[in-house]
Amino acid sequence: MGVLVIYVVFAWILPALVGGLSGVHKTQAVTANTKPIAESATLAPPVLNIPYEATNSATIKISGYAIPNAKVEIYFDDDIKASSSTDGNGNFSTDDLPLVLGVNNIYGKTIDDKGQASLPSKSIQLTYSNDKPKLDLSSPSDNAQVKGGDKKITVSGTTDPGSNISVNSNTVIVGSDGTFSTDATLNDGDNTISVTATNNVGNTTQISRKVNYSAN
Repeated sequence: MGVLVIYVVFAWILPALVGGLSGVHKTQAVTANTKPIAESATLAPPVLNIPYEATNSATIKISGYAIPNAKVEIYFDDDIKASSSTDGNGNFSTDDLPLVLGVNNIYGKTIDDKGQASLPSKSIQLTYSNDKPKLDLSSPSDNAQVKGGDKKITVSGTTDPGSNISVNSNTVIVGSDGTFSTDATLNDGDNTISVTATNNVGNTTQISRKVNYSAN
């Protein structure tokens, strides 16, 4: 009977006890090694200088300021894109950073000399678009002939609501539905009527029409 008890202790109870202690040790080690960097509410986040809400450029340089002689991490949609050092006055600037088409949510964190991170700065939404605005001209037709009258021709059409229209570099009022109409002055002989639509990110579409004017 005594031999059986000793066998059970060494074969079952002792290995289980050692294994349990080993598991506790491993759990503590993993917890210690995966502890995230603490964020400090007392460390001021950076201020990012992005002066526009939309752009037609595929890249952007971000500048701003934070505490002097620190680092600033720049995040796009929670992915870190750049790390830049601040100078003695707290100013910083990144290299060109690529944007994705659509909305880019941009924010930053300050990292002090102890490796402690600030809370994220306020997120800035920046839209990148390479879409050109719609532009349809209903008047004039190309190679139109105009005779007599007051040497003018009506220029009209439609664009995307919110886009700007210029006719021969002169700004034209655009209705809330995207329609526009104006009169362009003609010179004797051949004239070129250039209409340009510009959307809110600076992309343009241009249409030119030839118009000939004669007095008789």
